[in-house]
Formats: sequence, C-alpha cells, structure tokens
Amino acid sequence: MSAQPQLGGDPSETQYIHDAENVAATLRVFRDQRADLTLRIEQLDQPMQARVLDVSERELLIEDIRPRSAMVMLTPRQKVSATARIKGLYAFIEEMQIISREEERGLPFYRVRLPQSMLVQQRRRAERYRIPMRVSTRGARVTLYRDQPIIGKILDISAGGLRAEFSAPKPPPQREESVETCAITIPNLLTLTSKAVVRHVQKKALSRTYICGIELTEMPVTDRRRLEQFIQSLSKITSPT
Repeated sequence: MSAQPQLGGDPSETQYIHDAENVAATLRVFRDQRADLTLRIEQLDQPMQARVLDVSERELLIEDIRPRSAMVMLTPRQKVSATARIKGLYAFIEEMQIISREEERGLPFYRVRLPQSMLVQQRRRAERYRIPMRVSTRGARVTLYRDQPIIGKILDISAGGLRAEFSAPKPPPQREESVETCAITIPNLLTLTSKAVVRHVQKKALSRTYICGIELTEMPVTDRRRLEQFIQSLSKITSPT
C-alpha cells in the first residue's frame, strides 16, 4: 500500500510539495487507481493521455499513450506538463523531462524524471481488494525473505501493497522494516517479486499472530503489469475493503 502524501492542515487545502518522497507518494496514488495523466507539450495544440506504470524516488514510468500518433513527440529531454484527477485528489506538474523510451515484451513505456515539485489538493488511499475465498483457501501467500524468511496469508491487496497475517513469525516483523525480496504467490493466478517495506504491524491480543501492512516499493516492469492486470480483474468480482 503506497505511502500517502503528507499534505498537512485542511485536507482540501491546495499547496506545492517539493519533497521527492511526497511527490512519489502522490504519483503512486494515481498509479494505484489507474488514473489518466493529461500530458501537454508546447509543440502540440492538443493534450495526450497516459497512465503511470510505476514510481520511484528518482523517476516514474508512463505507458498507454493516447493518441498513439503523439508518441513520436516523447523523445529524450522533451519537457512535458501534466495534470491528473481522481475523487479526492488533484495534481498539477508544471514540468518534467522524458529520459528514454523503452519496451517490455513489445509494449512501450517511457522513463520520466521525477518532477521537483507538484501542486496538489487533498489525498486518497488506494483501494484494497479482499482476496475471494476460492483464492485465499488455495494458498494466497506472501513470503518476506529476511535473515529468517516468514510466510503470511494475504488478506487483501492493491496495486501498491497488501495486508497479510503472519502466525508466530521469528523474529516478528518491525515497522518500517525494508525487505529486499517479497514474493507474492496466488496459485494458478499470480506470482511476482518486489522490494517492500513493512509500514504497519499489529499484534493480535492474546496470540502470536501479526497483521502487517506491506508496501510494494520496487518491482520489475513485467511483474508490475501482472499485478495491475490482476487487480483490474479482481475489482470486477469483489468490492473494495
């Protein structure tokens, strides 16, 4: 689950954010919601649409450029502005720069330098979807590879992260613990790996069970697209939690 942009004060207040972590967190919300970015460049009278594929604190990846004829304008060092809106969140980026055009299995995407600032208003968390019983009972699990790997049952999942239950983990997960390899396995449906950070830890009373909120921070493009396709299919058969 993505870290949330720290806007402060009135949640409807509009302000600029300059911290790379908060800029990235805001863009991850649009990524998780599969929201459109409206891109504008000086050479074109009409805007183009795109979607955020992934975000780090150095760059973002965009894909699904529309119209496709405008893709020829997205060349290295090209500067673009962008706006995006979902319920509860609006963002305006005055300038960001294209780094490169790349392909993964024949599907193009663009690396874009993370903007230095962003005008934002309000915020919204990514929706999480509860794993249907027919999936969870077949062993939907997450494995955190640490000095001592631990395996947990996935309770719900979003494009940005998941919530999982760990029984008697040794040692127990710690808040803000970084994990170099986090493996998600939903038999016959989804298998992927990612870097991760344990954002929340709650120990159940009178038990040795821990409920953890885990943010998926970095993953290969192929796995990112697999996860997004899975979330889209899941959203058609279940409701957000």
